[in-house]
Parts: sequence; structure tokens; C-alpha cells
Amino acid sequence: MDFVGLAERMRQEAGLEDVAVITTLVSATDTKLKIKNWINEAWRDIQLETNLWKWMKKSSTYNISSATRTYSESTIQGTISDYRVALVGKLGSPRYPVRIHLSATGLSDQRPLEYVEYEDWYGYYDSGVITDTGYPIKFTIQDDGTWEFEQTPDDTYVITVPYSKSIQDLSSNTDAPNTVGFAADYHMLIVYAAIRKYGGHDEAITVAAYHDSEYKRLHEAVRRLYAPRVHKRTYWPG
Repeated sequence: MDFVGLAERMRQEAGLEDVAVITTLVSATDTKLKIKNWINEAWRDIQLETNLWKWMKKSSTYNISSATRTYSESTIQGTISDYRVALVGKLGSPRYPVRIHLSATGLSDQRPLEYVEYEDWYGYYDSGVITDTGYPIKFTIQDDGTWEFEQTPDDTYVITVPYSKSIQDLSSNTDAPNTVGFAADYHMLIVYAAIRKYGGHDEAITVAAYHDSEYKRLHEAVRRLYAPRVHKRTYWPG
């Protein structure tokens, strides 16, 4: 379903018979505007539920340059336009390895780059006057999203980074979640999540409660398909 289709399906499921059939969301007002916002907010909430949704994961590259040790999030986004947050794993783990190679040499030089939590990095790797340069072997991501490398690069290197891509907003009539990899079979999850938001109104509590079980059923199906397998002690927000 596209944006209009999702909105119209919500109108039907929520029993909003006093609202005319939705054929466009351009210049929507009153209840149609609320439906438009509820659908988009519901879709954003689903995307933001975890950084590990499979349809949100991508991999790309950006360059780091000689004598430049730190790279802001906006600098990385200048090369990787849909970069939102990096997915990093422990050194040696097959999950989410960040890799580096010397640009002049190419992929034959590629090797893993060790990630260090910023809490362990701060005050140790970035203390004092930093003069060492060379082939970077470690990196961290600061609280504001800035990447920092150790050692300071002595040449141009290419960083390969797995990441969770930026959030899709639904704005035009034909915008659709399936264009970013979320299968049409599960689009009703967005509708049910939007009805939950509608349920914040007193007159809609019964409608929202009725659809809540369908939301939970479909959410579990989405989680099984799109979420990575996690250890039984790993917390998953409900």
C-alpha cells in the first residue's frame, strides 16, 4: 500500500464513517490530516524501534585522509547520504565488521578495524598531545556520532561500514514502505500502529483495544522475519 492506501485502510478499520473516502492526502485537513500524521508517525516509530531491522541495514564506504583523526556524522553523510547510525561488532565477530584498506592499494589490503567503546577510549587514546601517525587499527564513535581513529591516518584510507539507514517519511500520495524494503504483506502493521495512536482519543479506546491483538500478532511476524536472532537474555522492547 502507498500512503493514500494506508490512510484509507486506517479510515475503514477505525470505523471513521463520517470521513469521506481518502483518495489524496494533499492539503488534508481535520480528521484526514490527523490520519495522515498518525500513519507517518506509526511508520517512523516502527523504523526506529531497533537499528537492526534487516530492511534498514546497508553497507557503504567513505574515505579518511592523512593527518585527519576525527570525522563528524555530517561529514560521513556527505558521502553516504542515507547513513544514520553505524552497526559495529567486536573484533573477530562475523556480525557488522568495520573494515579498512589503503586507497592506493585497493581491496587486497582490506582488514578489520577494531572498535573500542567511547567510555574506554575517552581519556586514554585521546589524551595528551597526539603525534603518532600510521595505518589506523582502532576506532571509536563519540557520543555525538563523530568517528575517531587510532593511529592518526598517514595516507588516504577507505572505511567500509555497515549501518542503519535514515528513516523514511511518508509525504507524497504514492510514497510506500515497500520501496525501502518493507514487504507489502506487513503493511497492516502500520495501520494497526496508527490506530493505537488514534486510541489516545476517548471515543477511540474501544477501537484501539480491538485492533491491539492484531498489532501484536503482526508485530511478532515482522520481528521473526526482519530482526536478527538474539541471545535469550537480550532485551527486545515490546
